Amino acid sequence: MQKIVTGKVSDAFPENVESDVEVKVLQINTNCGKNRIITKKCQPLADYSLFVDGVRQYKTQGLDFIEAVYFALAKLSDESPVKQMILANKAEVTNMCITEYNEKEVMAQFKEEWQQEAREEGENRLMALFNRLSKQNRLDDFTKASKDKSYLKKLYAEMNL
Repeated sequence: MQKIVTGKVSDAFPENVESDVEVKVLQINTNCGKNRIITKKCQPLADYSLFVDGVRQYKTQGLDFIEAVYFALAKLSDESPVKQMILANKAEVTNMCITEYNEKEVMAQFKEEWQQEAREEGENRLMALFNRLSKQNRLDDFTKASKDKSYLKKLYAEMNL
């Protein structure tokens, strides 16, 4: 059996990001020829592994991505659920192929979107704190919190934010 990698979802984000939930993940390499015990038990996974391997091989032979996909697809049996799914969703698959899935780009985009959401959430939280403190005539506390992170955290806890 090949090496199995475990990790946490939080490992994909900057260290200073806090979360209320942590998810552990198990990564199993199911590339062609790896972890055969698993792929033998799951034919669609074995077919997908074969398909991806075929795409990679055809690309190294100089075919463009879409051609590589079609040639790799031809390697699968007509009964393969993976082949049937790809053919049934041809437009979506073609679109994915045209944009050539790039994991680094996707992860960078995901992080950027997530960080933007986190910034907006932080701004909303800060505005709520400011509104509550201003209603209580505690603007000195807000000024102090703008210079002291631990005091800011204390005020968030006090205001249940």
